Amino acid sequence: MFKRGALFALGCTSLMAARVESQTSIAERDLSAAYRTYAAQFTDIGYALPLANGSLIVADFGEMTLTRLDGRTGAARSVGRKGSGPKEYQVAGQLLRLPGDTIAMYDAAQLRMLLVTSDGEPIRTVTLSTDRRELLNLPQAFATDARGRIYAHVFARPVGAARDSATSRIDVVRMQNFTSSKYDTLATLWFERLPLLRKPLADSQTLRVSVNLTSFSPSDAAVVTRDGTLRVLRGDEYRVEFIDENGMRQREVRVPGARYPLMPEEQSQIVQNTRDRTAKGTAHARRLLDARTPMPRVVIEEPDEWPAKKPYFQPGARLSDNGWLYIPVSCAEPDRQCLDVLNPEGVRHTRYRLPKHARFVTASDQFVFVVLRDDDDLETVVAYRAK
Repeated sequence: MFKRGALFALGCTSLMAARVESQTSIAERDLSAAYRTYAAQFTDIGYALPLANGSLIVADFGEMTLTRLDGRTGAARSVGRKGSGPKEYQVAGQLLRLPGDTIAMYDAAQLRMLLVTSDGEPIRTVTLSTDRRELLNLPQAFATDARGRIYAHVFARPVGAARDSATSRIDVVRMQNFTSSKYDTLATLWFERLPLLRKPLADSQTLRVSVNLTSFSPSDAAVVTRDGTLRVLRGDEYRVEFIDENGMRQREVRVPGARYPLMPEEQSQIVQNTRDRTAKGTAHARRLLDARTPMPRVVIEEPDEWPAKKPYFQPGARLSDNGWLYIPVSCAEPDRQCLDVLNPEGVRHTRYRLPKHARFVTASDQFVFVVLRDDDDLETVVAYRAK
């Protein structure tokens, strides 16, 4: 028979062993059968925004179009119309949800926001600036809350010795509207400044550009709840900070994670993907610009040095209305994406392994939306039930 002290010691040993196990091995679960695969095909999905009525608004960066996927029937419908009129757009960009399920889309070509209803009907446009150089210095909106307040990034220089000289600072600010000149700073994000080689080749119309590895360096990120509080993801240790409406940190939760090595086959795929995206972007730019406008030929090359490991998490974290946080991360298997699902308290509920050639795009209270790329290099949206 064990004595009480021995039982207590045994229990503590087992608990410690369990904690060590949770820190060193992370169980990965495959997503269950898809709820729906939408028939519409896209070239390069940049943003997807779930609406309260179950529909999904998709911005295709390849074709620069906006599409509404019906949540009930799955049917696809074009949103808005191309042009420079008061209710038209030229390029599809960042999507934001405003009160009443109104959608705001950033049109970078015309420096303005297009507002549309949840049914996809254009309402009006809001001009952000008439000077492109001025716009680059304005806060860059990335989220909204239930009251319609705007949350944006403001790029700033490093201050003091908070981080080493290889990092840059982004402030997360809150504004009352898109054109407001006043804002409140709520949090600070840090990211590594990685050099991007831009060097002309034999002629002035050709550029040699190295692969941008910024997304493969440990960087911070922020998501906004509907009530206006923040969840800040810290890339150095994989932890979640809870920030209140006044920018005060309330608490933090560390998430067990691992930094997997960046394999040679992944490096080759990164280079190829960059070349493909550059070719698509160049082709679309030529369609927008006058045929006589000179455009340089861009040659994508490998960087001088690859990072040894991938970061804890990847860009693209999303927060559902019910407070569950979805964070794309690397899987143990190379060249495959996983998805960490954290409950409203910041504790990981599960880690899903996405299908091959798939990436996470967004989530709602009911569904997880994944983009699946086929052999013809076309993309479709697949919805899975959120567990």
